[in-house]
Amino acid sequence: GQPATAPVVSLKDSVTARCETQHYIWIGTQSKGLYMIKKKNGKVFHITRANSIFPSDSITSMTTNEKGEVYIGTQQGMVRYDNYAFLLIQTDNSDLTSNKINSLLCPDGVQIFAGTADGTLTVFTPAGSRHYKGAVHGTAHLVAIEQGALKGPVAVYDNEEKYSLQNQQLVQLNLHK
Repeated sequence: GQPATAPVVSLKDSVTARCETQHYIWIGTQSKGLYMIKKKNGKVFHITRANSIFPSDSITSMTTNEKGEVYIGTQQGMVRYDNYAFLLIQTDNSDLTSNKINSLLCPDGVQIFAGTADGTLTVFTPAGSRHYKGAVHGTAHLVAIEQGALKGPVAVYDNEEKYSLQNQQLVQLNLHK
């Protein structure tokens, strides 16, 4: 028989985010929306503002939880795929303080951390959501770090100050010592 070949997807854009679930490979782009590639047969689904509830074709970040749900950050809100449908999450229906999602992380498989343009870290948990505003001004980007006793998400602001969520407070870190 013929050897199996991977599907070729011509994105014609910069890849900004990527993740993988049991059934799909997910590729987010700078301005052309989202591509879902079915692993079983290579079928490509191209999701855009024009054909879905997505508020923007600019995908900024993606993460997945232990249930296989995918959270997709955009310039104008966040979209959750619950394995059945896409659900729009914005400031008017959630605790998000800004619709401009810079980064998403799911460090423990359960909690979703969203860093937004107004410098807020919003944490979505099964019990609800909370948001934390650092004692800084700037844009919150999330990075996962593992350094010494500290493991997990860290909010990094434009001025390169780093804050960790510890005991439900954003605590400034000095990682240079």
